[in-house]
Amino acid sequence: MHFEISSNTYRYFLLKINIKKGVFYQKHEKKMSLAHPFAQSIIQNCQKDSSWLLVLKWSKIDEVKKILEEKCDFETSVGSFILKYKYKGIDISFYKNGKLILTNVDNIENIIKELLG
Repeated sequence: MHFEISSNTYRYFLLKINIKKGVFYQKHEKKMSLAHPFAQSIIQNCQKDSSWLLVLKWSKIDEVKKILEEKCDFETSVGSFILKYKYKGIDISFYKNGKLILTNVDNIENIIKELLG
């Protein structure tokens, strides 16, 4: 017998095995519940360079892109998928699938209020 397993099912299966073995650990240490009209969730990505991942609401992706074009300095684009900006010493990577990575952030709440206000 031959069964085809989708990649999501396979990932779920591996995750379940790793949890049972005690290998699984929480990668993202800090997740904020911030009621914001643009962000669906805000997750601390890395503590060394104090970077944060904002998962944007699908309906607000174009609005956030316009705000970034107005307020930030454009640096470069990686293909047509990633746009990199600079705002007050903060590196911003905007992914067209709705993710926004902010690097070198001191206070995430203030930056989100300033940037996406």
